[in-house]
Amino acid sequence: MAGRRARPDRGALRGPARHTFDIARHGYAGLLTGTRATSGDDAAMVRARDRFLATGKYGPIRRAVARPAAGAVPAQGTVVDVGCGTGYYLAGLLDQLPGARGLGLDASVRALRSAARVHERAAAATWDVLEQRLHQAPAPFFEATRTGQVEYVTSLTRPEALDLIGMTPSARHLSPAGLDGTGFLPDQVTVSVPATTYQPASVDSKTINRSRSTTLDNCSCT
Repeated sequence: MAGRRARPDRGALRGPARHTFDIARHGYAGLLTGTRATSGDDAAMVRARDRFLATGKYGPIRRAVARPAAGAVPAQGTVVDVGCGTGYYLAGLLDQLPGARGLGLDASVRALRSAARVHERAAAATWDVLEQRLHQAPAPFFEATRTGQVEYVTSLTRPEALDLIGMTPSARHLSPAGLDGTGFLPDQVTVSVPATTYQPASVDSKTINRSRSTTLDNCSCT
């Protein structure tokens, strides 16, 4: 598919070399081949995330992401959000770029159901976006130019606190179902998120070839 354009046709994306990728009824395309998308996100978690993000509590993070990214994208460019989740941050960036289009990639098909309809100029597709590989992806083609922190205090209603817990489950969190009664919930939280801005790095052909070799070694091809 490299360098070739796939076009929508009868519920699928079809390429000139007869590659076919199905488009789910929820609107996202399946680009994974030979591998099942794996994700801990369940439907309740995604619904909680949609509700919480709709409150605007993470608006400062959204704006912090959109500002530098909007300045780096051509007016008619395409924004690719790797690990897009429900597409909340991608939609915020597209609002700042009226002529751009967006593509959200994620391993969670449940989150992509939201991402596929989050913005009129956004599309969504399944892709292998394991966190470990995301951290490795910028090198050697991108280098960090600035590192900062977004930090602020925000108040929470009880339903918002339940959704915040429900959208990020882990071994450290209680189930939201167990807190529906009289369980204690915070009425405010401190949001603290590290942020790093990258720019394209100068690399030679040998570095590019080594990187391609490493990428191929890590891929599962069918």
